[in-house]
Formats: sequence, C-alpha cells, structure tokens
Amino acid sequence: MPRSDNRRLWRWLRTASTTGDWSFDHDTFQYNFQDGLDLLHSGMQTLSITNSFAQANEGQEFKLGSGDNIIFRTTLLLEIATALAI
Repeated sequence: MPRSDNRRLWRWLRTASTTGDWSFDHDTFQYNFQDGLDLLHSGMQTLSITNSFAQANEGQEFKLGSGDNIIFRTTLLLEIATALAI
C-alpha cells in the first residue's frame, strides 16, 4: 500500500499503564521486530484506528488489551509470518 504524504510511519509504539482514549488515523505500522502497535497494558477505554495499514511485524500487527469501545474502520492488516526471517 503506497504511503501518502500525511501518513505517519510507526516503527514501534508501546505504552506503560495509562488510561484514556486512543486514536490513530492514517498511520502505518510495519517492519517491527516485535508488535506493530502494543496497547496490551494501556488501560484504554476507547480505541479508534482508521485509514491505517499494518504489515510484516515480527509479533502481532496489533496487540490490544480490554477496552470499552474499539473501532477499526478502513484499516488493512497483513500478517506475514516470515517477513523478517530472511
């Protein structure tokens, strides 16, 4: 998927225990040696991932904990298990 000029490229993102609402729009999560987006221990209430793309991460594309409201809209995930094995 070509990356437009307004799309942010995340090499990794992890959080400590913080609560709140998380929003990602026009983001790319790819080629990480662990997870693409790791919010497992974020304590989030709401998560919104829109118009985003995740591929070829060594771990999971998205690692999410529990949340009251999680929205994925116009988001593409490609799981390629051997992407970084070369």
